[in-house]
Amino acid sequence: MTAAPWLTFLDEAHLRAELGDTTVDRGRRYSRQNRVVKCTIGRGGTLVVAKVKGHRASAYTTTVSLDEDGDDAQGEGLSWSSTCTCPMELDCKHVVAAVLAARGIAGVDGLDTAGSPRDPALAGSAEPPAWQTVFDAIVRPAAPAADTSRGKPLALLAEVSTPATRFAKSQAQPRLTLRPLTAGANGGWVRTGVSWQDLEYGYRSGAINPEHRSAVRAFQLWERTRTNGYFYSSNQTVAVDDLGLAFWRLLEEALAAGVTLVTGNRGQHAVRLLPEPIAPVLDLSTTSAGALTVRGNLPPSLPTDGPRHVIGSPPHGLFVQLQDELVLARFAEAVDPGLAALMGRTVHVPAADVDRFLQHYYPTLRQQARVISSDDTVELPEVLPPRLALRLTVEPEHRLRLHWAFRYDVGRDRIDVPLRGDGARGGPPVARDSAAEQALLTSLDVLDAVPGLRTAKDDLTGVAVVADPELTGMDTVRFVRDVLPELERRDDIDVSVAGDLPAYTETTAAPLVSVSTSDPEPGDLFSSPAEDGPQLDWFGLGIDITVDGHPVPLARLLTALSLGEEHLILDNGTWFSLDVPALRALRRIVAEARGLQDREPDRLRINRFQAGMWAELVELGVVTHQSERWARSVGALLMLEDLPRPDVPAGVDAELRHYQLDGYHWLSLLWDHDLGGILADDMGLGKTLQTLAMAERARAAGSLTPDEPLLVVAPTSVVSAWLREAARFTPNLHVVGLTETERRRGVPVAEATVGAHVVVTSYAIFRLDEDGFRARQWRGLVLDEAQFVK
Repeated sequence: MTAAPWLTFLDEAHLRAELGDTTVDRGRRYSRQNRVVKCTIGRGGTLVVAKVKGHRASAYTTTVSLDEDGDDAQGEGLSWSSTCTCPMELDCKHVVAAVLAARGIAGVDGLDTAGSPRDPALAGSAEPPAWQTVFDAIVRPAAPAADTSRGKPLALLAEVSTPATRFAKSQAQPRLTLRPLTAGANGGWVRTGVSWQDLEYGYRSGAINPEHRSAVRAFQLWERTRTNGYFYSSNQTVAVDDLGLAFWRLLEEALAAGVTLVTGNRGQHAVRLLPEPIAPVLDLSTTSAGALTVRGNLPPSLPTDGPRHVIGSPPHGLFVQLQDELVLARFAEAVDPGLAALMGRTVHVPAADVDRFLQHYYPTLRQQARVISSDDTVELPEVLPPRLALRLTVEPEHRLRLHWAFRYDVGRDRIDVPLRGDGARGGPPVARDSAAEQALLTSLDVLDAVPGLRTAKDDLTGVAVVADPELTGMDTVRFVRDVLPELERRDDIDVSVAGDLPAYTETTAAPLVSVSTSDPEPGDLFSSPAEDGPQLDWFGLGIDITVDGHPVPLARLLTALSLGEEHLILDNGTWFSLDVPALRALRRIVAEARGLQDREPDRLRINRFQAGMWAELVELGVVTHQSERWARSVGALLMLEDLPRPDVPAGVDAELRHYQLDGYHWLSLLWDHDLGGILADDMGLGKTLQTLAMAERARAAGSLTPDEPLLVVAPTSVVSAWLREAARFTPNLHVVGLTETERRRGVPVAEATVGAHVVVTSYAIFRLDEDGFRARQWRGLVLDEAQFVK
């Protein structure tokens, strides 16, 4: 005989209540037909393994096992499970045949393998004894009367268990778990016949109330969602801690659907759910020695004669385990674990620390619990709402940095905490009022007057204040003009300024433009790089602009115009519109002046040939100063219609035609005003004669001397023509031709040209003897066939 007392209670009544009459009758038939070919009892008498032949002579492996938390002392508390390799997989006729065979092997009272009754008390009846029925009604919560056509009702068994820990000295906290029960044949609740696996895969779904099944399975589905795992069939319970705050909603829905909540080993005790949420209460009192006593109290509806344990992390409820009852209470909102643990305890604060407790800890505690002084021995301090703190930092070039924070007055301390984050590092704890903080931020609609001060929240549920924005240019002006006054008028915003903040004012006065020219000085960046003296064609250009008496930096003005900005702000805070035609014209003229220069100068300059540009500048403003040389040169260029017509000098032995006279007059104008120019007559029209006439006039006037002769550079083929025509038409001009290099001549350029008024050489000699030509002082340069300079 094998010790398996649990098989005693796995009798016909139990089997019929769990598996149904049809399954038991078919199993009895298989047992009488000796289809159980092998049956063994193992694992300490808690496991039955059998081979049972099917209707096609195939043998199925069938197991019946006592669950780990099964009760082998009372039939109704028996918890067992089965498996089979047949298509039914569990709770089939093969299981019944295996149980009957195992009972015979174990020698327990009841049916043998043939199904013959050995205990008259059990024969022909599935009803429990009369005495058991009487007392079951007292000690067990009865399954609710239900419409049997809707299937068996379900209950939820709430059990208190202590998980095993890896460390011997570690004490795990008791936790609450749930498992489904179903109505037994005797009116109580039984574990057999329903499991989380049954609810998930629909086993026996036709025998269970569908509304109950849906409500109870919701716990299983939510547990799987919260743990991101798979609900394996080996899990017999669902931990309430894994359900979070949804546990209370699921529980309410299950109770509303008619599911019963029970506790106890066999579901024989009731579970009481407090109807109203509870809130922790801290009761403060002062001792005669000035110390502070803090008591954590709970409402009187919660029993105090049993251990209390928290539900969830962070805690959102409590359960109290009594001998014949389990009480559940829900917190009005999740509380701090430390506060939950304080319930029912008393903490003493020394007299020396009372002020610190009231200033730094009380404001936080009052947000999580109701803080009272039932004996009126403690005067609770007033807790002021938070304010906003705005710090403005003034930077150069009209940049303004903003820094926002929340400001709390905690006792005698003033603490600033960031808009987002926990608080000031290393400082005293701050009881942040999130609702008040959000109300402050929501009230800052005035910030929308300047772009970038508020942005859309990540979840698109509203707008968020940018904690540390930086403003530049007109955004700074708009903030100081339109936003700052509104912020400073509010009592709940503290504004501080680091630096001198200008009083930004707009002026509508028209800009005043003043222009001037000056002669370059030796060493100026726009003077000749090859000579000690300046380039005679270039002059310094001065442009001064004022607005309402305030000077306007030209570089900043031109930059703003180039970038298309609409306004310019001066250093003193005065700002004005750039939408002025004169300023746009000024930008174009200055850009043109810079574009005509070979390199970027450190200051503006203008060439005498830009006389038209100068005329435009004069139209825009007032001329404050002009170089005498500039006025003379540019004046002549601006009056070309009145071109001077000097007579041909007597030293020219030729009769100039009318078109040659025009060229002669043009060249004379250029010579008299130190201007460069081009004589572009066609070939054969006497350009050489016109140039020699101009040189003879200069010689006669004393502006062309051997000390500074005129240099003529021509193609090699026409050098001799220059010499012949000079000798023929201007005999008074001493003309020297340089047709050999200095190396072949044996004398330098300066020595070879002593006494000459005009020196004629070729482009090749000019290039080869460049240093010699540079060393000589020249009054002017003529390039014949100027395309050769390429």
